[in-house]
Amino acid sequence: ADDATAATAATAGGAEAAEEEESNEVQAGEACGLTPAQRFRLSDALASIDEEKVAAAYKAWGWSWSGKISEFNLIRVVRELLCIAEDELSDDNVFSLWLLTKQADGFVPVQNL
Repeated sequence: ADDATAATAATAGGAEAAEEEESNEVQAGEACGLTPAQRFRLSDALASIDEEKVAAAYKAWGWSWSGKISEFNLIRVVRELLCIAEDELSDDNVFSLWLLTKQADGFVPVQNL
């Protein structure tokens, strides 16, 4: 019985953590002024990239890669790498995303996206 109780508690804890993470993502999206459709589009696009793809894009653009994305480079990443047009996600929305995810040095580590 104790093993079953522990397993149930662990499963519930994992579900609560997943719900909290999803809630945080929704709150961040809402803070960026994103609609549910925009949040889905951005989330879907971000799921298709990893740090290697971002680094390869930077190399193709002639930029050095540090593992972080600047405010100005985030627009190009969103438009060209994620293929999200301005009519789908405004520059203001991208700027808000940068504000929410940047670190003190003004850059966004790719894993924060």
